[in-house]
Amino acid sequence: MMANCCWLRYLAALFILTNCLVFALLLDLPAFDRHALLAERVRLYETMRANILEKESNNQLGGRIVLNAKERVANELIMFEKKHELERGLHNLSNFQASQHFFRSFTKINNTILFQRLRAMPKGGVLHAHDMALCSSDYLLKLTYREHLWACVSKSVEKEYQKLLFSLMQPQVEETCEWALLSALRAEEQSDVVDKELLAQLTMYPQEEFENEDAVWRRFRSIFRLVIGLLSYAPVWEQYIYRALEEFHEDGVQYLEIRSVLPILYDLVGGNFTILNTTRAMRNADLRFRASHSDWIGSRLIYAPTRRVSDARFAEYLGNALLLKSHFPDYFAGFDLVGFEDEGRPLRDYAGELLSIQGEIDFYFHAGETNWYGTNTDENLLDAVLLGTKRIGHGLALLKHPEVLRAARLQNIALEVNPISNQVLQYIGDLRTHPAAVLFADNYPVVIASDDPSFWKATPLTHDFYMAFMVIASRKADLGLLKQLALNSIAYGAFSASERVEAYEKWNLKWESWIDDINSEMTS
Repeated sequence: MMANCCWLRYLAALFILTNCLVFALLLDLPAFDRHALLAERVRLYETMRANILEKESNNQLGGRIVLNAKERVANELIMFEKKHELERGLHNLSNFQASQHFFRSFTKINNTILFQRLRAMPKGGVLHAHDMALCSSDYLLKLTYREHLWACVSKSVEKEYQKLLFSLMQPQVEETCEWALLSALRAEEQSDVVDKELLAQLTMYPQEEFENEDAVWRRFRSIFRLVIGLLSYAPVWEQYIYRALEEFHEDGVQYLEIRSVLPILYDLVGGNFTILNTTRAMRNADLRFRASHSDWIGSRLIYAPTRRVSDARFAEYLGNALLLKSHFPDYFAGFDLVGFEDEGRPLRDYAGELLSIQGEIDFYFHAGETNWYGTNTDENLLDAVLLGTKRIGHGLALLKHPEVLRAARLQNIALEVNPISNQVLQYIGDLRTHPAAVLFADNYPVVIASDDPSFWKATPLTHDFYMAFMVIASRKADLGLLKQLALNSIAYGAFSASERVEAYEKWNLKWESWIDDINSEMTS
């Protein structure tokens, strides 16, 4: 209200001075008087302009962070590098990597000083990442050298691997592909040839353009089909999760919430596994990692099966969620639904069942991951908010629903923004046009996450932080924004009150050390 009064006073004064200047000209007052009126009008205009920009700066995400003396010094170095990159782009857009497709730009981005600083930065937690796409493709390739691994090679597309499976015997016949031991394929051809073929099918790289979102998602799903047999092998699963924690930790992450479909594990001798075994292996990997990394805050599970199922199957999902919470109360965080949102059933279809367990299970719904407007897909945002979701995954259509946006802010629902995913899956082209820029400008609670970093050949979080800092946020957004994003990842993580306090403490220790490391460059 006070801010509005100031605006009105400034506008009224400017209006009066403008009219006075007009009358001065009509009355042919001395030039001195006219110049004095014009000078006052210009002064008031400049004052208003500066105040508006200052208000916008203070109101943007991170604008209310007060940096201490050490942080202000570090901020000078951070902003020097940021402005250097941006100035190159302003002079010649072809030199500006962050506005280009990630597949064209990430190698050059990796070599920038700013990226290296952000890589070392303690970024808090990743609150949106999927189980089958956590580890680097190089690590996945190493897993394919384990014995008894079969590949199903397409009958119609040359050198296309459709499935992977560990087995003592040749798996059952498939209609579209033929099974062969991967070790035999490597013996027939050079290993590096097979490795190159596999790597090409373990990521979306380097294809930048698809016919449409349907085509993108067909390619995207093909990677999941390929890796699920590799990763859900019981001797691999826990090792894989442990390696994921290592890679995220090395990238400045201290906390991870894994959205998992909870694949049923298998072994070579017909072991009887359930989702409890899958979850126990994940939790065991986290406990082992915590024991050897004192700065690790932890990881948690968001059970996230596919959204395109019958009512009966969905009821099983909810039963699974309740079972997981009872068996793993300190590891299970909540429930979500995943998959291509445009093709899946809307949340509204399941509203009755979800309302029946509201309060027992926390929800973290994907919603509004679409470019459509006025459809079931973008209206999932409304249902997610009404159902009490703790956060919204993606929410690209949120700005198209101002009432939902208002309700989400009132309920303090954070938005999980995944910049590179949004671009690779063709929802956004140039990331400067990302709708989250509006939310950054208005200090909406945002967290930055990476979704499926393995599939984009991205780091676990740093590349997404870099894109958010460089082009989704204002050119003037500084260390305060970076700090706010890290703090948000803890503020909106699935913690109890006491756990959150401990998480802040662990993060702050690393943050202060990072600031000291940057400042030491000033004196070295």
